[in-house]
Amino acid sequence: MESEDHFDDDFLMRVLRDPAELNRSNRQNHVDLCEICRGRLNLYQSIQSFLKSESDFEVPSGWLERMVRLFDAKGLRRDLKEAESYAWLAFDSLLAGAQGIRSTSAQRHLIWESPEFRVDMMVESANRQNVLLIGQLTAKRRTPASESAGAVVEAKVGDSVFSAELNSIGEFVVSVGRLPQNDPIEVLFRLPDRPLLTLLIPF
Repeated sequence: MESEDHFDDDFLMRVLRDPAELNRSNRQNHVDLCEICRGRLNLYQSIQSFLKSESDFEVPSGWLERMVRLFDAKGLRRDLKEAESYAWLAFDSLLAGAQGIRSTSAQRHLIWESPEFRVDMMVESANRQNVLLIGQLTAKRRTPASESAGAVVEAKVGDSVFSAELNSIGEFVVSVGRLPQNDPIEVLFRLPDRPLLTLLIPF
């Protein structure tokens, strides 16, 4: 479908508040056929579900809409290509810790899930000038140990890109330099013969 047919953010926000809006507006068929709009809607629904499950803090009214627009302003939202998929944030120790949402810990533990993969990562920031992303990508189904051979992980921080290879069991260490202050880190896994897997580390 042409780009002008894709859902805008205002319509997606209405669908998040009231899923019946898809049928009322006769646009259910579009989301069934359009992978770009379906991918964006699934991403926003995952964010919404995660926020609703958090009991440590109250989500301000309209926060989700402002957050989506912030990501747009940072230029991180791209059209979802056929060979690309997203992982959603399932756990973040920054939110789960007793200190609230601004922890002083030098280690931050995050877990993402996608239909096919799980990403378990530690953001090691004891040295604020040399922050490390230490983690492992694992398939949810049993696969040969060699499947990660040749796979690459890239971390985009502003205009800089840092990369490393995954070992045979999906482990990786990426140095991203200084700890970001505001911008999310976009992490991409380039897997042989698999769709590009994308996730975000919010800061």
